[in-house]
Amino acid sequence: MKKITQNMTPRCIGRYLIDMPADLVLNSQFNVSIDDVKIEIRPMTQSAFEMQLEEYEKKLRRETMYGEPDVPYLRKIEAAPQVQLGKVFNRVDSPGGEGFVRILDLWAWRDGYLVKMEIKAYDTSDKKYQSEAWAKDFPTDLPEKLAHLLSMYERVRGRADNEVPTEQGVCIHNGFVLGPPSDEEEVLVSYHQKDSQDVYFSLETASNFREDTNLLDRGRQIEAGAAEADGHTVRKGRHEAHGIKYDEWLLTGKTTDRVKGQLFSFEANSKLGNAKAPIIMITFHNGYRIPAAPRTMEESAVLPDITQATLSEAESVALWDAVIPTLRPRPGAF
Repeated sequence: MKKITQNMTPRCIGRYLIDMPADLVLNSQFNVSIDDVKIEIRPMTQSAFEMQLEEYEKKLRRETMYGEPDVPYLRKIEAAPQVQLGKVFNRVDSPGGEGFVRILDLWAWRDGYLVKMEIKAYDTSDKKYQSEAWAKDFPTDLPEKLAHLLSMYERVRGRADNEVPTEQGVCIHNGFVLGPPSDEEEVLVSYHQKDSQDVYFSLETASNFREDTNLLDRGRQIEAGAAEADGHTVRKGRHEAHGIKYDEWLLTGKTTDRVKGQLFSFEANSKLGNAKAPIIMITFHNGYRIPAAPRTMEESAVLPDITQATLSEAESVALWDAVIPTLRPRPGAF
């Protein structure tokens, strides 16, 4: 365990920093939503981006709603002078959805990164909706949403995982969003151990929801879950580090992969969940398969079984204790 924790590296998550072993690498799965805009950023060459953009546009142009050729999935490509290399697609929410529910789908390439952003909008301006009473509940907001999307795009940039920004803003998966804190920020990222298939941390900060209780107040449910997993509590308590008050609950038991492992939980600002004090949730998994994109049945069939958790209980606790107390607000972030 000393070998794993001897090379600790600051990682920027949301508006916070946390030190983690260099052996833990950024996982491919994530969720980012800032001010109602979903954001995805990935390192990519310009040529690869241009190829993917072309294929995506072809796919959109082939799609029709309800399978009817005169009801296209893609309505138009919006004018977006801010996007020098890329496009903003005005498409329906889903092939079987309502035509007035639109998705503004931005694809761009900048400084070595693919930037994908999307926002939901309503467009009931078509004459076929004018006589519908329900249309009054969904006023057209597409121009405003497009302006908001493009304004957000100007705040976004790619970021190497080891880069710690100094400006006010939010660190997201492979990127950074400039700006002051808002009540609509949600960032979820995971880090998994490079050479194992069952050790990872998930870290989430969110200003757009809160819990009715603190973690330790949910003891009855937690202990019931531990009993079902033939497990026990390793440790629990309330602590404070770097001005952040938090609860922790450390469990050992049977995992979803049917081996003995660990599930450790951390929560801070549970009942607050606002711009200045977002809820922070961290979970550590040992003996659980690391997050991955959905697999086909064939892909799942060839995955090696997890027959034993990579770390022991003592090693899991040592790793947790090396990481969790380092969580602190990033200077200048708020």
